[in-house]
Amino acid sequence: MRGSCLLLALLLMPAVLQGQISPHPLCGSPLLPDSSALPEIIRTTLAKHPGLAEKRFAARVTWDVGAIDTFFVFNFATNAFDPVPAELRAVGPKSLVWVSRNELQNGHVDSLVVQKLLESLEARTPGASRDSTRGVLDLTRTFFGDPPNINANFVKGAGDGRTHFLLCDIQDGWTSSSTSYVAGFFYSIDVSPSGPVSNRRDLLYIDTYPGIYLDGVRDAERPLGTLSHEFQHLIHWNYDPNEISFFNEGLSELSTYICGYGLRSAGLYLENTNVTFLGWNSGLADYSRAALWSLYLLEQFGDAFVAAFTQNPLQGVGGFNGAASGLGIPASFTDVVRSFHIANVVRDRTFQPSYGYVNAGVVGSGPSFLKAGFSAYATGGRTDLRPFAADYIRLFAPETLSVSLSTSSGTISGTALEIRGGAKQVVTLPTGVPYSSLFNGPESSEAVLVIVNQNAATNASYTFSSAGTSKASVAVELRNDDGATHSTPNALFLSGDTAYVAFDPIEGGRVDSVAFWFSSTGSGELFFRDWNPNYDLTLQPLGGLSGGPRMSGPPVAFTVTDTGFFRTVVSVSGRNVRSSPGFVVQLIYGSGAPHPLLRRDGGQTRLRSYLYLRQEPTAGRRLYSSLGDFYVRVYVSATNEPPSSAPPAIPTTFALHQNYPNPFNASTTIAYDVPVRAEVRLTLHDLLGREVAVLREGLHEPDFYTVNVDGSRWTSGVYFVRMKTSQGVLVRKIVLVR
Repeated sequence: MRGSCLLLALLLMPAVLQGQISPHPLCGSPLLPDSSALPEIIRTTLAKHPGLAEKRFAARVTWDVGAIDTFFVFNFATNAFDPVPAELRAVGPKSLVWVSRNELQNGHVDSLVVQKLLESLEARTPGASRDSTRGVLDLTRTFFGDPPNINANFVKGAGDGRTHFLLCDIQDGWTSSSTSYVAGFFYSIDVSPSGPVSNRRDLLYIDTYPGIYLDGVRDAERPLGTLSHEFQHLIHWNYDPNEISFFNEGLSELSTYICGYGLRSAGLYLENTNVTFLGWNSGLADYSRAALWSLYLLEQFGDAFVAAFTQNPLQGVGGFNGAASGLGIPASFTDVVRSFHIANVVRDRTFQPSYGYVNAGVVGSGPSFLKAGFSAYATGGRTDLRPFAADYIRLFAPETLSVSLSTSSGTISGTALEIRGGAKQVVTLPTGVPYSSLFNGPESSEAVLVIVNQNAATNASYTFSSAGTSKASVAVELRNDDGATHSTPNALFLSGDTAYVAFDPIEGGRVDSVAFWFSSTGSGELFFRDWNPNYDLTLQPLGGLSGGPRMSGPPVAFTVTDTGFFRTVVSVSGRNVRSSPGFVVQLIYGSGAPHPLLRRDGGQTRLRSYLYLRQEPTAGRRLYSSLGDFYVRVYVSATNEPPSSAPPAIPTTFALHQNYPNPFNASTTIAYDVPVRAEVRLTLHDLLGREVAVLREGLHEPDFYTVNVDGSRWTSGVYFVRMKTSQGVLVRKIVLVR
């Protein structure tokens, strides 16, 4: 239910539900062709534009406002260079701002945008920067070093000390349905002898569409973070032209943060930490990982290390270790990576949100767990823990705890973060020998295991197991939100619609209660279902997110009278709702819909909340991502019982289950089980026994099935669902209320 499925589902939404989603800015520098492909690309470009390269340099102009020049700009869509005529619109002591003539003519850029960019480059940055009285160029040079400052003959230090910024529509294949775009790039061919397509100056490219102009609006704030990001690339090239993308992009993300334009959300990386740590695919999750890593370096080792790391001529880990050694820092890269993974469990901050960089709140900055549960009977492992990657295992409310960790291939390190009330203790776990610990006392307790692959090139394989007892009197709070309202409640709900909130499995637990934060009074019903994490939102309007019922009996009705912070609490302690495997909380709206209005948190990267609209007149029944996690929290306590056996892969008997909801208005869902390959006929009959509809008919493979029944054409009353197989006939009564 993650990744592309969620993004595609957002694109399927009607505009009223979807709202405006700003695309994410990416750097184009890692996407540029390497030196081996460049000669053929240059030959193709020159053949398409004969004589243009010679003419450009023969007609070199002085740098006065109003000057016209033609730039060769790389086209990511065609893998070629395009000539882009541009006009010099602003000149400062340290920068020159060029604008594509086409972008001036079509109104994507105007003089106000140019002046805003020049002011940010030369004079001031936001209040969140290290020094808001200084511009991007001055601040970035202070922290990272100097740009190459070449002249037209590529001589370093021989230029006029100014950096050129070209505002143009970077051709990257972006469309209005794209989730990201190339916001800018630095290309080394402009500062090193690279043939006739070089623009022969310290030059950075800044996108105008959608980087500045989007949906009919010019936003001069949107590209400001990109200015500092790309300028760091120019500086880094001056000292280390071959730095690996992970380090280079990470330091550019840090430059944006230092200049006050926010840090990209850590959420996309922390949702899946089993990735090759130094790898790079230019995805949003790569930037998420690199940004968090670079911030950690700044926090741990300070400004001097950032400069030393940038300016060290060695690439990759060698450059990192060289910078650390030069400053007398007694830590290897392997040690720092391990500490970084441990720190991700305890970090507690809110990053500055602005300028296209997503807010990463306290909850959003926590890692996903390979397994989470109470201390007794937790087991697991992984056969492919990636180089320098980490896994996290979370054990709730331990009273006594014994952990065993073993490895079958590779080299791993294990760490236990033990939490007793407000006190934290980090303990190294031995491999092959059980580790035991006590958490006596009434205070809350928790243990987080951090498993790190300490090899830079190969995967590792390991297993773990835990045993002990959990504090049965301690309730654990599960939440997706960060405790602050970021988006308005959804007012589209009608009677019978459902708000879904999915939760990851918590092994060895039972749900005690559910708390809601509403903004208005009203009534609803609470129900639990199994979570189907493999459900594909792009298959709309077929099926649904949730599976079979998780609790016995009908939904729990409740009334909202207090709109205070999580003041509506509904107990389910008598329903035996287990917290493993993953489950879905359903809020079913009653006759007063859309009230009670359920508050939403729009600041999370990893959304687990959905809308199920039963009565959409044209699109059928669809499930939508909510564009913000609903304020729903679940409280779970330990059972201290052995885990139940896994549910069967196929049913053991023919079964026809009661429909839900029942009674229903317009539509309902019927589940049935087929244990062997068999002919099945599922039909609907009225009170007189007459066949009204054939719901499903034909040969069925062994499996669990559901069918959605649309009763919008039928009159109110009692109906019967009849399931006929070779083993006999099963019947269920259903009630349609119009």
